[in-house]
Amino acid sequence: MQGNKKLNLLPLSVKNKYINKYLIYAASLICGICILALLVQYIGMAFLQYNIKKIGKANTEYNNEKAKIEILQSAIDEHKTFLQDYENGGFPISRFMHDVHLHKPYTVSIISIDSQDRLMKIAETTETSSDDTEEQPENEPVTNVNDLIGEEIIIRGHGKNSEDISRFIYQISRLSYIQSANITAIEQHLLNDEPESIFEITVIGGAIN
Repeated sequence: MQGNKKLNLLPLSVKNKYINKYLIYAASLICGICILALLVQYIGMAFLQYNIKKIGKANTEYNNEKAKIEILQSAIDEHKTFLQDYENGGFPISRFMHDVHLHKPYTVSIISIDSQDRLMKIAETTETSSDDTEEQPENEPVTNVNDLIGEEIIIRGHGKNSEDISRFIYQISRLSYIQSANITAIEQHLLNDEPESIFEITVIGGAIN
């Protein structure tokens, strides 16, 4: 006796309906998977492009900062050589520059320090906004300058009152390697709408005792 056969008594229209339903589900699932895969790829590409731009920007900033550091280091090396040459000659320039700012009252600002041979020029950092800061021309390199022992050094600056300026001159004149310090000019002017005394001091340099 042959095995029992199962008969599918569903009408053909009903069978086709179920088949079409399953096909739609399968097609929807496949489309969803494809769309999800495309989204993952798109997000991955966008993330990679963002990282590439970020790394490129970081490299540009690094190169810019590196160039600035190299310029500053070169300037520092030049100043070190310059100061060592003069200190070996007798007059302690680096110590003098340090002492000038050490003994300077907070109400006094230094504009420049020069010799007759245009030895040096420094500008003190003042509390002004960046909008008021103008670009300053680069100073020519200092070359062939004689030793300052017995030579005049000119200090120019401004202060809010004459008492602080006089105290500053007195402190400079007491330095062991300074022969004399005298004020040679002083004038009243308005700076930032406030009265200031613009002064010039002549200092005679000497060697360290």
